[in-house]
Amino acid sequence: LIDANGNPAIADDGRIKFNALTFWTVPGDLPAADLSAGEFDGKDGRVVDRGAMGQKIPGFLPSGTPTGPGDTNDASAGSNRDVYYDPTTVTNGTTVSLIDLNSTAGVATTLQTRLAAATATDALNYLKFMRGQDIKDDDGDANLTESRDWLVGDPLHSRPLPINYGLLKGHSDEKNPLIYVAIGTNGGAMRLIRNSIPSNDDTAETAGEETWTFYPQATMNKIKTLYNNSGVDTHPYLVDGAPTSLTIDFNGDGTINTIGGTDKVYLYFGLRRGGRVLYGMDITDPLVPKIVWRIDNTTANFTELGYSFAQPRVGQVNVDLDGDGKAADYVLFVPGGYDLNKDARGSGSTGILGTNDSYGKAFFVINAKTGALVWKAVKAGATGAISASTYGHANMDNSFPSDPAVLDSNGDGFIDRIVIGDTGGQVWRFDVSGATTNWRATRLANLGRHATASIANDLRFFHRPDVVPARDSQGSFDGVVIGSGDRENPLDRPGDSTDADTAVNYMFMIRDTKLTPYALADAQPTAIVPADLSDVTAAACAAASCVGSTAKGWKYQLELGVGEKNLSAALTISNTVFFTTYLPSTTTAIATTCAPSEGTGAFYALNLSDATVSTNFNITRDGGDPSESTTRNVLLSSAGIPADVVGVSLDGQTYVLPPDLKLSKVDASTRWRTFWYEVGDDD
Repeated sequence: LIDANGNPAIADDGRIKFNALTFWTVPGDLPAADLSAGEFDGKDGRVVDRGAMGQKIPGFLPSGTPTGPGDTNDASAGSNRDVYYDPTTVTNGTTVSLIDLNSTAGVATTLQTRLAAATATDALNYLKFMRGQDIKDDDGDANLTESRDWLVGDPLHSRPLPINYGLLKGHSDEKNPLIYVAIGTNGGAMRLIRNSIPSNDDTAETAGEETWTFYPQATMNKIKTLYNNSGVDTHPYLVDGAPTSLTIDFNGDGTINTIGGTDKVYLYFGLRRGGRVLYGMDITDPLVPKIVWRIDNTTANFTELGYSFAQPRVGQVNVDLDGDGKAADYVLFVPGGYDLNKDARGSGSTGILGTNDSYGKAFFVINAKTGALVWKAVKAGATGAISASTYGHANMDNSFPSDPAVLDSNGDGFIDRIVIGDTGGQVWRFDVSGATTNWRATRLANLGRHATASIANDLRFFHRPDVVPARDSQGSFDGVVIGSGDRENPLDRPGDSTDADTAVNYMFMIRDTKLTPYALADAQPTAIVPADLSDVTAAACAAASCVGSTAKGWKYQLELGVGEKNLSAALTISNTVFFTTYLPSTTTAIATTCAPSEGTGAFYALNLSDATVSTNFNITRDGGDPSESTTRNVLLSSAGIPADVVGVSLDGQTYVLPPDLKLSKVDASTRWRTFWYEVGDDD
């Protein structure tokens, strides 16, 4: 892992070095370094507000050459920046242009209510702030026509999404395709950023430059909190959801043809705590964004929609949605979202047992092109089909904030199964094979408070399960690997190990032996409960075979500390399950210091079939003999809540990359072909 100069980029603490130079940064344009804070001249390193794309935003200037923060020109009419908002009324399925978010009196009048502005003057000031003007004169130089020093909000949960447009705009070298990166921020906007090196007809553009910024109306009422930097919550959540894209390259030439072609690029995202809203955009022309549909909890058929935590997943189903006589239309698989009811948790001896939710307890399949409902599963009094587009389940009492695991279980190119957990410790399977009249919901496992009503058993699933087709001595199965942990209360922990005032979290492996779709008429299976699972937590289990049958799976209690939580998705490679956990800080005096209580993370590796040791962490992360170890985890060198483990392939060797960015080798000699591509000699 290197920086723009080819130097090692990662420090011993698992974070970017202070003296590293990131690839988009222009060293000569950096401000003078604060040497007392560890900064280096000409380097941005781990200092967030120093370089990268934030350095290249042109500011609010109305015309002329794009320039950076600090320049002084009239900001009343517009700027070099392409900043947009969505129409007040959107007809789903009808593509319309976004509207210029200019800092003018007319736009201020239009958006005054949305901006929750007391006066038209306040609304205009908020617009200038959104465009980048330092309207409050934060630097104290009495110049109110310069841009703010830093125009990028934090992308707390919105993971960056690269989108490849191929050889569009004169890119003639396949090694240098036109790539943009979409990302949302809590500054209130979804952004599209140029990543590619300029080529041919677009030499004026530079890598890392903002292409456009889109402010959804749904989050505008929180802009004044950012503007005033005061209130009950000075860090509101706005556009915090991770985006998903759908690229349709009809002729398969690797390039999105924007003129006279039928190729399409769509962008989808939710807001997490920013709102109970989903967006579908057409960004086929990356310079001209449009809106295709917008869904919220007042939209017909979507009243169950909660706060849109999950990243939508896209795929094809074997259903003709557009009436052209052909199946294989594109849909989004969208969990119902989060209910703020689950925020109530408590601490010390006053913990609160979770209760059933009012919204978010649904699962949606949505037409990717129109935003229309294709099918949904919802809470119902009796389990069974309600209509051709709705299935009801009596046990669907909890919200679904997790990303879904989406499977094509028979390899025919169509998604036919989805697996997901909920905030009540239940694991669900949705079969979406054939006509929607045959789709159904099945509760695979009941592992939380509905099985045993206690705070210790109040398990929450916030992250995507890993579904692994596998076979062992007991036969073939799909292993559903899922960990519990309350992502919205990461610091939750009792005062000592005898206090049961918090959930005792586990990593689970559920054996799903039903490898074919459930038919609508099939009886609902009895949900697996914790007592059905082999407890593989004991130390003796790490080095030898575990006691008890794993016929229905296993449960592994997180063992490193009280309050330990799984707050990321697991990754399974070659029969080894890799995952991370978070341990909140035990420091009680942190409130009297100026340092954050980051806590620490751990990195685990378990055998899929029985949770025995798969990696010898006692020796090295580079593949020591597992038989010599009884350790299934190691502490990460980086602090804070750890992210997902990532799989990496380098020179024929497989690695996993934990959040502290230290590669670990994986013995992955066995391979199963899932795709191949053949090119003739004459091509």
